[in-house]
Amino acid sequence: MSWGSTWIETVPSGRSVQHRDLGTSLENLADLEQAMGNFGAARLNYEKALAIFEESLGRSHTHVARCLYNLANLLRDAGDFDGARFRYERSLQIREEKLGPQHADVIATLDDFAKSLRMEGRIEEAEVLELRAKEAQKQTQAGSFG
Repeated sequence: MSWGSTWIETVPSGRSVQHRDLGTSLENLADLEQAMGNFGAARLNYEKALAIFEESLGRSHTHVARCLYNLANLLRDAGDFDGARFRYERSLQIREEKLGPQHADVIATLDDFAKSLRMEGRIEEAEVLELRAKEAQKQTQAGSFG
């Protein structure tokens, strides 16, 4: 049992277990577990956080997109490219819709999704995403000087 699971079990009973702050804590714990190399625990905590965010904030909230993105990166690094692809696609869709196509989080998602596709050997698909990221970056830079 990790130190974080003890804290989660002792959440005050008056507080909703599905509260978004608990989702944020679980996501932060997942980040820590991932940094320590505990990928199974990290995945479990990202998935718990994602479920809480979806229930408490809705399936198209930017917190959901962030958690999907983090989970996708973890899955990519673990070699689960199918799992990563599904999460990158959902994260990208939410981020583009909520933040706009030139937002830094959209560009980061495009870049990491492309990296995942390259690692999987899907070069043509990766190049399409890389081009989209470069174009968004150019438009962002042009807009900041205009």
